[in-house]
Amino acid sequence: MFDSGGVSVTNDLATDRGIDAGDIGGDVPADAPEASVETSGDLDSAPEAGDMPMEQADDVLDSDNDGVPDANDNCPTVSNTNQDDVDADNVGDACDNCPTVSNSTQADLDNDMIGDECDPDKDGDTIPNEVDPNPLVADTPLYGAPAPSASVGDFTATGTWTPSSDAICSTTSALARSLLLKSSQLSQTNFKAVTEVTISQTTSPAFVGLGFRTNGQTGYFCLVERDTGQLVLSKTTTTGSTILGTAKVPSQTTYVLSARAQGATLVCKMEPSGPDVTMTDSTLMSGTVSLYTSKAQACFGYLFVLQP
Repeated sequence: MFDSGGVSVTNDLATDRGIDAGDIGGDVPADAPEASVETSGDLDSAPEAGDMPMEQADDVLDSDNDGVPDANDNCPTVSNTNQDDVDADNVGDACDNCPTVSNSTQADLDNDMIGDECDPDKDGDTIPNEVDPNPLVADTPLYGAPAPSASVGDFTATGTWTPSSDAICSTTSALARSLLLKSSQLSQTNFKAVTEVTISQTTSPAFVGLGFRTNGQTGYFCLVERDTGQLVLSKTTTTGSTILGTAKVPSQTTYVLSARAQGATLVCKMEPSGPDVTMTDSTLMSGTVSLYTSKAQACFGYLFVLQP
């Protein structure tokens, strides 16, 4: 019987079944087997999702959804399930800016998406690396003929000049042969001209190089006299020629020469780091550029005129 607030309730179910109500929830017999629950671990110590170590979280991050975790992906932002890497530089072909030449740094000086290791013009100034006097510094071209033989219409010739596939040549050892860039191709009077010249034969004294601020008759000249190993800066006017300065250079077959005119400052230089002759003269303040030989057979591989 259960007394609840003066109301008597008889546990008929227990009585009917012969069960003493006092035994419900009572003691377990001594000989009863113990119940047990096995667990795989301490439930209280199981980590929550937010408690996952950062290293483990990185392992499962897959930004490009290609099935390769970012930590192991050689192109983590570009999908490339196959992970191809032809040049073995640890940058996948799918995102490598130079996929056939190893360049793990992905350096790209001119930001043209072509890596420096395979970019034919690293500084993006339109002058190919192999003929650029400053391949890592962008110049401002005023005129460019990577092979003057392909641009003969831009020049006025004095003497015989013979074009080949990649150069234009003075093939006789005559006096004063020039290939003058027409004034329609160059209107500026401040500029830097650069050329490569290969000398094949000379009759001493022989000179090869560049005319600048020249009209074909007068001008300044940046020349090499190979037989004596001299770099010569000279001036020719209607009254004659004058040597303004010289410097010693090695006697060799091929030279890269530059001639710069900026105001009254004149510089004749053997590129890239050779000696130079620097003078000040304001006699001639106009004119264009020429390729020049005297008593020499020589071929010019290119001509570039740049902002100084």
